[in-house]
Amino acid sequence: MTVFAGSGSELASLIQYERDALEFVRSVLFNQSEAAARLEIDLSAARNEDGSLRGDVRLLMVGVASGDEAVRSALSRLRPLAFSAAFKLQDMIVEWVLRANGSTAWRFQAKIQEYERMKRTARLCEPPGFVNRGALSDTFWALYSALARFRNKIIHKGSFSVLGTTLTIADGPDILQLTDAEQGAYIRALCLLADGLMSSAIPDASVFIIENDLHQLSSIHNVTGLNQRPVRLASITATGTGRAVEDGRLEATIDFDEIRRCAEKSFPIVGGIVLFDLRLIIRVGIRQATWAFPVGAAPTGVVQIVEGNSRFEPYRAAEALQ
Repeated sequence: MTVFAGSGSELASLIQYERDALEFVRSVLFNQSEAAARLEIDLSAARNEDGSLRGDVRLLMVGVASGDEAVRSALSRLRPLAFSAAFKLQDMIVEWVLRANGSTAWRFQAKIQEYERMKRTARLCEPPGFVNRGALSDTFWALYSALARFRNKIIHKGSFSVLGTTLTIADGPDILQLTDAEQGAYIRALCLLADGLMSSAIPDASVFIIENDLHQLSSIHNVTGLNQRPVRLASITATGTGRAVEDGRLEATIDFDEIRRCAEKSFPIVGGIVLFDLRLIIRVGIRQATWAFPVGAAPTGVVQIVEGNSRFEPYRAAEALQ
């Protein structure tokens, strides 16, 4: 199996300016953040009347301060430049991938043709973030191919307008209209994708967000198979009382499905999915053991968790191992 030759550090050096600029734009203009709302659960506390767990929700308020409205208004007038910066970010990812495959293509159309040739002849070696994610990879390239000519109209022809929050770009008789939500989706998807490609691993939570954002742009790229479920991110701390086994280790019986149901009830999202990391703290007297499960790693069902169990030891929190 051929190993992808591009390095994350090389990509980072190529995209640093655009990535930093777009992070500011998306947080202020589009009010985007992947910060997780927090949920604290006391597994030993009294239950609700229906027997379900009680959760203490601590929402993180994300948004611009009133003093930043002037900044948001100014940024809104720069939507064509924000779109161009996002496309430039995508273009540099394209170039990074093609260079790793031996291509020296420079113009947009030549890069598109090189990709299509490598794809057709099964000679394209993709970065780890795209491997086994066919719909995501196909969408990335289809979107690049569809947007290239419109990006040129902004830079070289000035064939664009901004009416309210909608960006319109004309290429002869062909019109591209991007709503505020679509502009934000394009920028966030590219930013999170770039972050994942630089680190050689796209987190599961980011994959859901990226695919959901790219699905909003389906009328442009026409690729099917993407995740369509909106995502809510949460960070859960669950604390409970355990017991000591004969050799002194701590153990407890935990219903992880019950924790998940509490999260879904605390953070309702119509037609969507709640993704959470889980910090589980088990106490016996003055001793405690802690496990930290990243998004998607928490077990399901009723599980007996115990110190030293090889299944769960990779998730032991550092302070619990001291």
